[in-house]
Amino acid sequence: PNLASARLVTNGVLLTPEMVSQLVVAGLSAAVITFDGPKPIHDNIRQLAGRRGTYDTIIDNLQAAQNSQLQLHLRV
Repeated sequence: PNLASARLVTNGVLLTPEMVSQLVVAGLSAAVITFDGPKPIHDNIRQLAGRRGTYDTIIDNLQAAQNSQLQLHLRV
């Protein structure tokens, strides 16, 4: 499938290197990653089980995806 005309908007938590690779192979060229503000505000709003914030996970995923063919756009 060719996802070139698709638009992905995600919080980035599941945007692992493996997922990025699969999306690129499928034809996706860009993704919008959303944040709810700086780390303290974001982590207060977006929490996983155990009240663990997601900010650091998203940053790690973005760093891992930097050298991929997927264009990353941030929205705060």
